[in-house]
This record gives sequence, structure tokens and C-alpha cells, in this order.
Amino acid sequence: MESEISNNDLREKFTEDWQWEKYHEWVHRYGKELIDRVVFEVNHLVDDHLEENEIYEREIEDCI
Repeated sequence: MESEISNNDLREKFTEDWQWEKYHEWVHRYGKELIDRVVFEVNHLVDDHLEENEIYEREIEDCI
């Protein structure tokens, strides 16, 4: 399954600079395709709300 997520779409998901930096750290470590798919899935799980940043970050890392 291949997902096409643009950088603009991703940047909107990561509203804080640290989130954007963390995304790039994950991409470097695990690869863009995997991370984009995980971010897409986790965003559905947390209903696109990034207010609970620690929970969101933990969900992504658990999925990786």
C-alpha cells in the first residue's frame, strides 16, 4: 500500500516545530514511506487532534 502525502499536508499535521523535527528524525531512521503511512494511520486514531502531543508521539513510536 503506497500513500502519497505531500509535505504541505504533513506540515499542517505537525503544528509545532519540535513535531516537524521529530518527523524528520523518524524518516531518517525508518524511511519516508513507513513513517508517512504511520502518521496517516495515527492521525485517524487520534482524530487529527495534536493537542495531546505526548500521546500522539507515543502512538507513532508504538506503530513504528
